[in-house]
Amino acid sequence: MRYQGTHPKNYQEKYKELQPEKYPETVARVIEKGGTPVGMHISICVNEILEFLQIKPGQKGLDATLGYGGHTHEMLKRLQGQGHIYALDVDAIEMAKTRERLADLGVSSMQIDNPKRGFTYKKNGPLDLRLNPQRGIAAAERLRDISQEGLQRTFQALRIDVNNEYEVLYQLLEKLPEVLAPGGRVAILTFHSGEDRLVKKSFKRLKREGIYSDIADEVIRPSAEECSRNSRARSTKMRWAVKY
Repeated sequence: MRYQGTHPKNYQEKYKELQPEKYPETVARVIEKGGTPVGMHISICVNEILEFLQIKPGQKGLDATLGYGGHTHEMLKRLQGQGHIYALDVDAIEMAKTRERLADLGVSSMQIDNPKRGFTYKKNGPLDLRLNPQRGIAAAERLRDISQEGLQRTFQALRIDVNNEYEVLYQLLEKLPEVLAPGGRVAILTFHSGEDRLVKKSFKRLKREGIYSDIADEVIRPSAEECSRNSRARSTKMRWAVKY
């Protein structure tokens, strides 16, 4: 809905960015200020990934985090209707939306399997974060004088633990050699130092073992222009590898 004035009167009117085709000026203004419009994901390092992958018509590939479909859409363009891209995501709701979005962009055939993942939240000690983690963490902040950065790190730690992010990334890195074709290329984006260390160590070890013929010597970061346009890109690191 389009609300009058600068502030919405109720929750349903708040997110007019969810209709980008109706309010392009609003979406453009949010992006220009370095924000991400509600319901939208701005893909990071798209040009860097495409430059490395060197996609050609007829090839097969995998996007292991389909998300909003930004990277996948650009890779599909390079295939020019010849080849296949598989896509994975744990968010079944987002995948359904992305299927519609890509269909609107001209993808004629798309089949999605929705894997289900369950989460278990446990009450541990006097602080129960299940219903309102922000309020609980804010209370801890007052008691322990935690900085804003500390609050952000706490949220990050909760997300990492709930999503089993390290375990999932480790399994991916171990199984990559089994699914990459000879000469196959892989590019991975990470968003904090712990993830990047796992990728760096895995790529270096597998190169020493003769599984990868080449890896990124240095981490690749988004350009200053991209970070200015999309503040979420600032912590991103990209590394790549090529299989023998």
